[in-house]
Amino acid sequence: MSRCRMSRCRSKTFFVGKKSSCIAWFWDNSPGGFADNTAIISNYGAVATTPFTILHISSNGHPYFGQRTSSATEDTVFYSVNICNSQWHQIVGVVDSSSMYLYVDGVLRGSKAKVTGTTTSGQNLVIGGNHLGRYQSCRIASARCYNIALSAAQVLQNYNATKGRYI
Repeated sequence: MSRCRMSRCRSKTFFVGKKSSCIAWFWDNSPGGFADNTAIISNYGAVATTPFTILHISSNGHPYFGQRTSSATEDTVFYSVNICNSQWHQIVGVVDSSSMYLYVDGVLRGSKAKVTGTTTSGQNLVIGGNHLGRYQSCRIASARCYNIALSAAQVLQNYNATKGRYI
């Protein structure tokens, strides 16, 4: 498994459009910021045809996970609960061969068919911000990306194994 634990990772092998997983422990007490343009984990590209994969917290505190292809097809999975509530939360985005999944605190909160097309970009992986120089004003205690699609059982196992550090 590959992982990146830096604010900017020079590896571009993540989010190749096949199978991947991103995990982050996140804390915030107030949603806001630059709306959809800041990220927990991202290789976001500002041009509409730059592919990306994102694990975000929206301006209303709702987590979401999504992808965009080189043909500008974009889709996301949302969880419509504000998790910016002064508590630590684990957020996980998973892409397998056919679907995208969003987990919060080890529980599946949304899924949908993944976008088809090229989702590989030349963008570096960024943790806590994006390539526009905008950064989250939150706490990210741990962020990891894997080049495999974690199963629901693996997501829950990871949550249970690490929650004692944050909760």
